[in-house]
Formats: sequence, C-alpha cells, structure tokens
Amino acid sequence: MPYTQLKVLLPFTETAFRRFYDEMLSNAVFSRNFTGPDHIERLVVKLIANFGQSLSESEQDIEYRYLRVGEVHYQHNIPYEVFISGSRLLKDIFTEIAVSRGVDARTVLQTERYFSLVIEAMAKGYFNMFIDENLGEIEKLVTLIKDTSKGMERDLLIRHYYWLISLLKAVRDKDTQGLNDLVTRELDEQNSTLSYIGRHIDDLDNVFSQEDIERVRFRLLTNANSIGFYLEHQIYSEALSLILNLLEVYKLTLILDSVINNIIVRRAEFIIEEKSRLTEIDPLTKIYNRRKLDAILEGLVLRSNRLGEPLTLCIMDIDDFKSINDKHGHDTGDQVLIKIAHLIQGAIRKYDFVARFGGEEFVVIFAHTQLHDANHVAENIRKKIAAFEFEHVGQVTLSIGLADLQRNDNEKTLFKRADQCLYRAKSSGKNRVCS
Repeated sequence: MPYTQLKVLLPFTETAFRRFYDEMLSNAVFSRNFTGPDHIERLVVKLIANFGQSLSESEQDIEYRYLRVGEVHYQHNIPYEVFISGSRLLKDIFTEIAVSRGVDARTVLQTERYFSLVIEAMAKGYFNMFIDENLGEIEKLVTLIKDTSKGMERDLLIRHYYWLISLLKAVRDKDTQGLNDLVTRELDEQNSTLSYIGRHIDDLDNVFSQEDIERVRFRLLTNANSIGFYLEHQIYSEALSLILNLLEVYKLTLILDSVINNIIVRRAEFIIEEKSRLTEIDPLTKIYNRRKLDAILEGLVLRSNRLGEPLTLCIMDIDDFKSINDKHGHDTGDQVLIKIAHLIQGAIRKYDFVARFGGEEFVVIFAHTQLHDANHVAENIRKKIAAFEFEHVGQVTLSIGLADLQRNDNEKTLFKRADQCLYRAKSSGKNRVCS
C-alpha cells in the first residue's frame, strides 16, 4: 500500500487536528459552521479515523474518500478561499510534525504527497458540485431571458450566457479542446461577445470604454487558457480558483444601465455575485482580499500607463502584531485588524482601494494620485492609528511604504518598490512613512 509508512504519524494525529481547528476557528466564516466543542470533538475523532483508514487504501480509494469530503464542504457553503486555505494548513501542520519528529526524508516527502492528493481530491469534489449547480442556474436564466426580454439587450445577454454555459460544460467534461475553441472565438474580432459590445457601445450610454473591453477580454482569455492547463494536470484547486475569478470578470459585461432595471438581470447579477464574491472579500475585515487587489491593480496600472495618469501604491504593516496575538490572544488581534481596516477605509477617497494583503498587511491603491499627495494621506492614516486607543491593547502603530508608478512599471515592479520603502520604514524605527 502506498502510504502505510505514514502510520508513524498516527500518535500525533489528534494534536495535528486539534491545532488545525484552533487556527481555523479564528475565521468567523469557518467557525459559523460549528455548534460548539462537542461538535469539534466528534469531527476530530472522525478525521483521525479517516486518516488512519486511508493509509491502507489505494490512491484511487483515497481520492474517492476525500472527493466526498469536498462535496460536503460545498453543500455546507464553506467559501472556497476558506476551504482551500484550511486544506493547505492541514498539509503544513502534518509536514511540520513529520519533520519535527525526525522521521526520514522519504516519509516527509510521502506526507507532502499524501496531503497534495487529499487537497486535489477535495477540490475536485467541490469543483464538480460548483460546476453542476452553476450550469443549472445559468441554463434556467437563459430560458427566462428568452421569454421575457427583447431587443439588443436580450441578444447581448443570450450571447453572454451561452459563452458561460459552453465554458462550464467544457470544464465539467475536462474538454481542453473545447476551451481552446472558446478562446479562439473570443479572439475573433467579428464574433466575440466583447466585440459585439464594442460595436454597440454607443447604444449602451457609454457605460464601457474600449479600454475596459480590451482589459476584460485579455483577462478572460488568460484565465480560460490557464484553466485548460490545470485541468490537463488535474490540479482542481487552481482550476476552480480561476473559474471563480473568470465569473467575476465576465459579470462586468452586465453593467448596463438599461438592463440592470430588468428583474431577470438583477437575478443574474445576484447569482454570479454570490459565486464571485468568494474571490473578492476578506472574511475577517470585510475589505478586498489579495486576489481582488491584484485584479484592480492590474487594470489601474494598464490604464495609467496608457493614459499617463498618476498612480501610487501604499503598503501598511502593523508593527509588532505578533506580540499582540501572543499577549492578548488571536480574538483580540482579529479585532485590531478589523478596526484598522475600518479606520483606513474611512480615511481614503471613494475611488481609492484598500485590501488586506495577508496577515497584518494592508495595501491601498491611490488612483489618479501623485506620490506627495498619497504620502500626505498615508501620514494622516499613520497618525490616526497611533492616536487611537484599541480595546485591551492600547496604542498600535503602522509602518508604511509608498511608491508611485514610473515609466515601464508593471504591477510587480511597483509593488516591489513600495515593499522596499516599507522595509526602510521598519528598519529605521517603525511607526513612520517612507517613500
């Protein structure tokens, strides 16, 4: 049997699973699915049993076992981001235990291989149910649109949803050639949905610019190509993440003033928004997450480079945040993160963007803003945070780095320079702004 040598880890499984729940229950979205300590206790016992039994099974049986676990996660509405990050956390915990207990290198590698298999099996189960449910919902919408809508908007919506249906069917059937054909169609300047919008742009109250259409199409095609690659290699965790992101992008073609008033489209927006929101919002702070930040920054850098508009990126890091968690507990640390996110959001303009980049880092994109103006806002935020009295903690400070978009910059080079400025702020004493 392929994983019997991992039985050396069985004495440590209870510790591993309890640590997993201790860390994951700090996430409000994850924790709402559990009724209390007794519920967790039953799950720990079940997970220990599953793990032990699977070590004597073939890889095919292990895949089937954990595919069902992924389906259950979807049925319980566990957001994909939380689900997949939890799966990877469990892998890290077991690998760390294997290393710390001094097992041989081959067993450590087998541990990583086993949990990679489990992660992809669970992602596949989640993935299958996600595709089937979305296909059913969108096919119903097409029928409703045909029966109730008319005119150019009707044609646009039908084209829009037929492309989504074709995409999801190709993904469901692992039809990479079908995906390639869809990409080819969207490259066709005469027949793609987005070129159709471009030809009718004057009829749509100038909701879109030609640059918006070009940017959306580029992201669509990039994602569709990448989905095919991951499906070929059976990496379902990455394929599903891209599908969620693609749905988010594609819904932009629905933002038409004359259509939004139609109840059918409002229903369509709701369905796609429910699926795509998992890729947008940090569940703790309720501001944008890293994936949404990357998407926004990509579009703004492209626009700024083309139009010569200023753009400034700001990275903020809470000073000594680990000591807050160590001294006051993770619940208090979470409240600090929530409050700081709220304070930052209240200090920027409506057309700026703030996101939680990860851990205790926040990123603000100052659109249409010169470096010296963004520096002034950042300094105000730093003072505002430093003056605030956080419950149970007292004073908290931020170190901040800023960089503005230069000629030939892209998202990575801009972020790297802002990050270097943040490092200078940290290394020169913290609680300061460097640019």
